[in-house]
Order: sequence, then structure tokens, then C-alpha cells
Amino acid sequence: MVLPSSPPPPPPVTQPSVKRIGGSDRYQTSLLVSQAQWKDGSANAVVLARGDQAPDALAGVPLAAHVHGPLLLTDPSTLDRATSAEIARVTGGPAPDKTVYILGDNAAVSFPDALTGGAYAANAGMPLLITESDALAAPTLQQLSGWANALTAVTVFGGEKAVSSGVLSEIVSAVKGKVQ
Repeated sequence: MVLPSSPPPPPPVTQPSVKRIGGSDRYQTSLLVSQAQWKDGSANAVVLARGDQAPDALAGVPLAAHVHGPLLLTDPSTLDRATSAEIARVTGGPAPDKTVYILGDNAAVSFPDALTGGAYAANAGMPLLITESDALAAPTLQQLSGWANALTAVTVFGGEKAVSSGVLSEIVSAVKGKVQ
């Protein structure tokens, strides 16, 4: 048996690499993140949120992760050329099997509640539905009612300023009491 005269040298210490992706504003940053992550034609869906208010984009994070597509930001009054071009690039253009999810309306949502709820939902692989504080939107009510039999529980984020007792009662009724 032959033994080496000295132990082998330790592997070289490498520093983790950090790559910063940032544009001149949040809209350009969303495009740059998409370009860094998604190859041409590789996404079957895009999640599009208004860039002037964070809650819609925060709520869109779990959806974007679920559909394996980028989350892009747009001005709420118009779709600019750069964002339109990025949608076409990542999806490969319009096709029946490609979807653009457009998030938001005029509903106001508490930023901390949306942030907490969005992170919770993304981690659990569940959707995040948003409501106005004093009125449950018809599409949200329909979605909750449609899921009622399959649901095991619903978690409501926010106090009465974010979700009024009236809206909470509507949610409880729609999901047959399965609220945590």
C-alpha cells in the first residue's frame, strides 16, 4: 500500500455569485427579470399586473409560479410596446394554448396583508384571492363557491379594515364555514 506523503489540498473556496437585475424603473425591471428567466417561446402563460400598485403584483406571484410564466408589470391605462413585445417573445406569439392573466381592478388591498398572504399562498402552492374591504366582488364569490366542496380550509388575511365583517360573512357562507 502506498500512502501519499501529504494530504490532498482542500478544494478552492468559491464565493457565491450575486447577479443584480434592475432596470430604470419597476416596469423595465420586470422585463429584464423575464428576459433573464424565460427563453423565447418557453412560457405558456404570462401574468400581467398593474405596476403602480404593489398588491396586484404581489397576488400574482403564486399564479405566475403555478403557470410557470413571468410576472410583467404594465401601466394600468395602456399596454406599452416593450411589455407587449415581451409577452409575444416569451409565449412565441398568440396561440390557443397561451394565456395572459390580467390581474386587478379598482379594489384597494392592504399592502402588508397582500405581502403576507402572497408569500403564504406561494409557499403552499395555493391561489390568493383579493377582495375590497367592504364588498366581495362577484367573480371572487363565484370562485370561492365553485371551490367550496373541494376546500378543506380558507385563510383570510387582514383585520376588519382590510376585510369587513360583512365580507367575512359572505366568504364563510360561500365556503360553507371552512374559514380559519
